[in-house]
Amino acid sequence: MKILKILSVFLILILTACPDPSISEPPQPREALRLVYGTNNRIEVIKGNPLVVRPKLTPEGTKVKYSALGAPAWLTVHPDAGVISASARQTRTPGSGEVVVFRILAAGDGGAYDKQSAAADVALVIRGSETVTRGSETALPAMSYIGQTVSRGGSSTQRTISVNIIGGLTAADADYAFDPPSSKPSWLNISSTGTIWGTVPADAYAGSTTYTIKVTGKGIYLGETQNAPFLLVILDSETALPAMSYTGQTVSGSGRTISASITGGLTAADADYAFDPPSSKPSWLNISSTGTIWGTVPADAYAGSTTYTIKVTGKGIYLGKTQNVSFTLRITTDACTDALNVTCDQFAEAYLKASNTDADDWFGWSVSLSGDTLAVGAYGEGSNATGIGGSQSNNGAGNSGAVYVFTRSGTAWSQQAYLKASNTGVRDSFGHSVSLSGDTLAVGANGEDSNATGVNDNQDNNYSSTSGAV
Repeated sequence: MKILKILSVFLILILTACPDPSISEPPQPREALRLVYGTNNRIEVIKGNPLVVRPKLTPEGTKVKYSALGAPAWLTVHPDAGVISASARQTRTPGSGEVVVFRILAAGDGGAYDKQSAAADVALVIRGSETVTRGSETALPAMSYIGQTVSRGGSSTQRTISVNIIGGLTAADADYAFDPPSSKPSWLNISSTGTIWGTVPADAYAGSTTYTIKVTGKGIYLGETQNAPFLLVILDSETALPAMSYTGQTVSGSGRTISASITGGLTAADADYAFDPPSSKPSWLNISSTGTIWGTVPADAYAGSTTYTIKVTGKGIYLGKTQNVSFTLRITTDACTDALNVTCDQFAEAYLKASNTDADDWFGWSVSLSGDTLAVGAYGEGSNATGIGGSQSNNGAGNSGAVYVFTRSGTAWSQQAYLKASNTGVRDSFGHSVSLSGDTLAVGANGEDSNATGVNDNQDNNYSSTSGAV
C-alpha cells in the first residue's frame, strides 16, 4: 500500500509538469494600440464643405470598434471604420461652434488587442467668416478701444496717444494681424499687438475722427475678421461753444409753415453739435440735425406765444460743452380782436412782475397800454423813494404805492422805469389808477393827504386826510 501511494503522488507530479498541448494562451500584443486623426488629432474644414477623415490606427489591421464621446449630433463616426464625416450643410451651421472638441475611443474586438483600447481627443476647426464658438470660449474674441482726447494746443505730453486694444489678447491665443485704416494720418501708428500710438502735431485738424482697425485672425482664428473702432478727439483748447440764437417766428391763418435756422457757430469746419428738442414740444414741431426748427402748425393749434428751449451739446472740439438756446413761436388767428382792438395773439406774450416784488403790493391793480409801452400800478408798494428810479429796496412808507413802466421790442418786454410820487407818504396809494397815452402818463393816488388845491400847490403836508391827488 505504501508503494502504491508513492506511485500516485509521482504520477500527479508528472501530469502537473506536462500540461495538455491542445490548450494555448492568447497571443500578447507587441506594441500599444494608438489612434490618431489628421495632424496630431487636429482636423480643419472650411465652413460649407463636406467632411470625411479616416483614422490612423497602429498597428494597422487591428480589429476594433469605434465610438465617440462628446461629439455634436451633426457629426458621424463609423463604428467599424472610424471615419468622421459630416455633410456640407452640417459644417455650415455647426451646433458647437468653430472649434469642436470631442473624444473617439477605439476598443479591441478580438485578437491580440481584445479588450485593449486607445483614445484620440480630436479638435475639429471649422474655418469661415461667421462668428462661432469653440467649447465655452469665443472663437474671435470681441475687441475694442477706449477713445482718447488730446489737445493740439498742449504740450507734447498732452498730445501723445497710447491706447491698447481691449479683449482677446492672451499669451495662449493672441494670434491676430492688425490692419491700419488707409485714411489715417502719417503720425498715427498701430503696433503688431494692436496698440495705437503717436504724437499729434500742433497744427493737426481739431475735431473728432473714428478710425476702424481691421483685426484678422490667424492660427485657430484663420479666416475670421473683426472691425475695432477707435475714436480720437483733438481739441483746439478749452473751447467754449459759440453763442447761438434763433429769431422768433410768428405764424397765422394760412401761413402756418415754420422754418427757423439757428445762427452763430455753424461753419463747415467745426459745426459739430447735437441738438436736443425740448420734451414739451408738440409732435408737429421738429428739429433737424443742424438745428433748424421746422413744421406745419395745425389749423386748430392754440393761439398764443410759447418759448421752447433747445439744448445744444458740443462734439469734436466742443466735447462736453453745452448751451441752451431759446426759440419763441407766436401763433395768431387772422380775425380776432376784442373791444380794445388788441389782437388775440398779444395775450400770453409776456409774464410781467415788479422789480421789487413783495407781499400785498397789489402790482397790476391798474394797467394802461399805449403802443409798445405799458404802465402798471401797484398801490400797496411800500418804499419811501420819491420821483423816478429811486431806491425800491425798503418798506419805509407802507402802502405809499408805485408805478412800473415796461416797453416791448419785438416780442420781448423789459422794465424801463420805477415811478414814485414826488411827496411819497404812508397809505397814499399812488398807482391806484393809471392812464397812458403816447409819452404822457397820469397816475392817481386816492389816499394822498395834502390840503393843496389846483395845479402845483404846496404838497408838503397831511392836513386833508385821503383827499387824493394825480
